[in-house]
This record gives sequence, structure tokens and C-alpha cells, in this order.
Amino acid sequence: MPGQVLTLRAEHQRDEISTPSAAITDRRRDDPAAVELWRTALQRGQRSLRQLRHLRQQTTFRIAPALLIPETESKLKGSVGTGFKAPTLAELFQNFPSFNFFGNPNLKPETSIGYLSP
Repeated sequence: MPGQVLTLRAEHQRDEISTPSAAITDRRRDDPAAVELWRTALQRGQRSLRQLRHLRQQTTFRIAPALLIPETESKLKGSVGTGFKAPTLAELFQNFPSFNFFGNPNLKPETSIGYLSP
């Protein structure tokens, strides 16, 4: 449609770690993701969706509409979105006793929601 742009993107990230511990020698994690970004001139805003996989599928989003007011030459903007961050392999499995840091394989992913209002 005129005035609209759709962008699709696929990503793949691989993390690997080797530890000297006899219990855990090598770990690897593959994280594929797909991103969809849609912009429309009608609303002067954007929407994005992101599919992530970390032991389970996780969807994050961001919506950022904008309203143009020609009479005052101003723009009202707002946004709301979610976030997701999986623990790193080092946080899960690597130990640094001299810094009092020990990996915790029971860590869960972090999630968040944020917003900005006009």
C-alpha cells in the first residue's frame, strides 16, 4: 500500500563456552530470531514484533504512534514495548571464585515492559 513499509529480518546467534570443570565441559546455545517492522505514513508511527527462542518462544513488541497537528506544527508521540534477555552462558555455567562469582544454571530470563507517554 502507498505510504507503508514492511521490513522482515531473520537473525541467528550462537554462543559457545568451554570450562575447565569436569562436570561441565562445553555448552552451546543457538538463538534464532525473526523481526517484523511495519511503518505507515497514515499514522506516522511504527510497530515491531520480534520472535526469540530461549528454551521457549518469546515474543517482544514495540508500538510507537505519532499524531501530527498541522495547525500548531507539533507532533505528539508515545510508545510502549517489551523486552527479553536470556542469561549468558557465563552467567549460567562459568565460575570465577577469585571474584566471588559462581554460575547459576537455574537463572531465568529477564523480561520488561516500558512506555513513554506524550
